[in-house]
Amino acid sequence: MIVVRVQKLLDEAKLHERAGEWQAAAQRYEQAFRAGLAERSVPSFLEALTKLGHSHRLAGNAELAEEVLSATLASARAHGDREREARCLNGLGILRMHAGDISGAEETYLAAGEAARAAGSGRTMGEVEQNLGIISTIRGDVEAALRYYQAGYAHMNEAGHLHGDAGARILMASHPEWVHDVPIDRPAPTDVDTRDDLRSL
Repeated sequence: MIVVRVQKLLDEAKLHERAGEWQAAAQRYEQAFRAGLAERSVPSFLEALTKLGHSHRLAGNAELAEEVLSATLASARAHGDREREARCLNGLGILRMHAGDISGAEETYLAAGEAARAAGSGRTMGEVEQNLGIISTIRGDVEAALRYYQAGYAHMNEAGHLHGDAGARILMASHPEWVHDVPIDRPAPTDVDTRDDLRSL
């Protein structure tokens, strides 16, 4: 369980990420890590490190992301935390895919899927299946890609983490070069996942 003080810092970091304030987000994740250590809460400091690694990845800092995710992976394994092991492996797989190492990425995703299954983490399993679908798409294996995408959809739906833009988020995270910032003259809108969200705009 994540301690309250750490969760508050994690939430603040996420807000900075959504605003594109990557340095501020990293600072909050580092503070959350130190707070987790001070509280002697293994899940808290592992969560902070896992999110820090993914934040560096999303910010385009591949070398730093790999360093943090690899270190966190070793720590998660040492503590028997299969869910965070899976998330670190998934992130490392994305980095390998972006670097053009398709076979290495696939191998890493398969290991992530095994850890996610052992942890009973449907959300992570769904993300891994989606990424395996991208690998199959790159290879031109449309049938395998469809199977992976359908499996990913089913896992995320069952886990209650399937929103209208779930697939788009995974694809955007896997191919940041396809994403462009569009300046707007007001605060960034919140996620629109339900009819009530749409009405609130």
